[in-house]
Amino acid sequence: MREHEAPFYLRRTKEALVTFPHPDTGEVHKLFTKREVRTAAFDLDGDELDFYDELTRYVEDQSMAAAKDESARGRAVGFTMALLQRRMASSVYAVRRSLERMRERREKILEDPEAYRRAQIERRVPDDFDDLTEEEQQRIIGQLEGEVLSADRPFCARKSAGSPG
Repeated sequence: MREHEAPFYLRRTKEALVTFPHPDTGEVHKLFTKREVRTAAFDLDGDELDFYDELTRYVEDQSMAAAKDESARGRAVGFTMALLQRRMASSVYAVRRSLERMRERREKILEDPEAYRRAQIERRVPDDFDDLTEEEQQRIIGQLEGEVLSADRPFCARKSAGSPG
């Protein structure tokens, strides 16, 4: 303990976490309630359908390229593409904000590619992502939204100028 290292770690699943027992009754309550997921049907048309099709093509292209890259960067890009799909399922606004943040980050890459390279070396996707708090997950997601497969100037400039990513 003097070395600030513990020989054992105790991990619990989210479903097993409960409050401390009530001092008088000893009752405990689950910290996380059971999620009820329902699928709502809806139709896309016009501009929304075009946007969905373009985003789907972009996600597929980037995901295929990321699958060929076995590094942490490739995994991060794959994760980001899955995130974009989830955001699109949430709302057009949510995915739009994600894409805008990605564009802003790419513009920063163009301003200082060396700083970007250094930041990529320091970043890591933690193995225990699902066990992190919502705030920690959002922080990591925010970082990963900035991931790109290529930091070269033509790629970033082309993607920032016109297409969704």
